[in-house]
This record gives sequence, C-alpha cells and structure tokens, in this order.
Amino acid sequence: MSRIISTLPSEYFEFKSVWESVPIEERSVNKLTERLRLIEMRLPSKLTDSTALFATRKKVFKKPERKCYACRKPGRLAKDCWKKGSKPKVEGDAFVCTVEGVTESEV
Repeated sequence: MSRIISTLPSEYFEFKSVWESVPIEERSVNKLTERLRLIEMRLPSKLTDSTALFATRKKVFKKPERKCYACRKPGRLAKDCWKKGSKPKVEGDAFVCTVEGVTESEV
C-alpha cells in the first residue's frame, strides 16, 4: 500500500494525509482502491484537459550547398570525391633490361 500511495501525483496530497490518519487496522488494499476511485471521480476534469499533448516542429537543419574543390560538382566534398584520388596516367619511355645467356636457377 505504501508503494501505491508514494506513486500518487501531487493532486492527491490531501488524500495522502487523510489516509495516514486512518488507523492501521482499518487500512486495506480494497479500501484504498475504493477511496482512490471516489476521489478520482471528484477531481475536476481540468486535470485531463490540461495534460493534452501538443506538437512542435523540429528545426530542420539544411546543409549549405557546397561545391567540391576537385571536380566542382555541387553536394560533394573534396575528401569524398572519387575524382580526387585518380591521378592522370603518365605515358612515356621506360627502361627495360633483358638478360641473355643465364638460366633461371642462377638468377
């Protein structure tokens, strides 16, 4: 019973004090629930009206339009750009060395 009484909202403050004045022998769960129902019916309906929910809009965070420094496309950043990683292919001459007269086991 003490758990039930301790969880009551502040509107039931008067009931809590009255219930504590009831002799312990007369306290029972049935009496407690009966009295709580009676008080609940007597409480003004403004309590239920004042607890109506209201909705608010969340502020929308919009990303600023940015252009990639590498490819200049909007909405992309240079760190995520796939063109940034690709380097131009270098074409040119290369040195090639060939060895003749040596077997593979000697190499």
